[in-house]
Amino acid sequence: MISRAPSILARAGLICAVVLLAGCLKGTAELEKFVADEKAYAQEHASPPTAIPPPKQFDNFTYLVNQLDANGHNEPRRDPFGPGLKEKKEAEASQGLMPDPHPKEKLENYPLDALKMVGTVGIGPTIEGLVKDPDGTVNRVHVGNYLGQNNGKIVAISEKRIDLVETTVEADGRWPQHPTSIELGGSGK
Repeated sequence: MISRAPSILARAGLICAVVLLAGCLKGTAELEKFVADEKAYAQEHASPPTAIPPPKQFDNFTYLVNQLDANGHNEPRRDPFGPGLKEKKEAEASQGLMPDPHPKEKLENYPLDALKMVGTVGIGPTIEGLVKDPDGTVNRVHVGNYLGQNNGKIVAISEKRIDLVETTVEADGRWPQHPTSIELGGSGK
């Protein structure tokens, strides 16, 4: 009886393999006919492709900040994206000097005392400051860049410090300016 068990299992496996192969040998004629019918239907009922319309053409316009008037005098023009001259004068008269509108820079996300001056690059008027942020990234800064969360604009860079002017708002709406600096190896004062 023990010798019959392996032969019964072998015969059962052979029968399963033959049945599976018979299913594969049946042919793909039916599938090929279906695919051909679908392609024929798609070709008969397909609409021709529509042409893509040409892109809309726009006239170019060069915006000149200063333009000569009829008498040949320089006629200043305002920034089209900023406040008008009237709004600027009213704001300065009622609130003092507001900070310059500018896109927020990376180092304005950190308080001034979290920034550390680690060196400079260059000499003379092309000197750049190297400032390390709390994330450990060393950033190059130039005169005119902003540091800290109080609208601190860099006004001078030397080998030993970065001088800036912070503009803060008071409770009465005034915008006083405070000179401050970051010294080499230290944080903002």
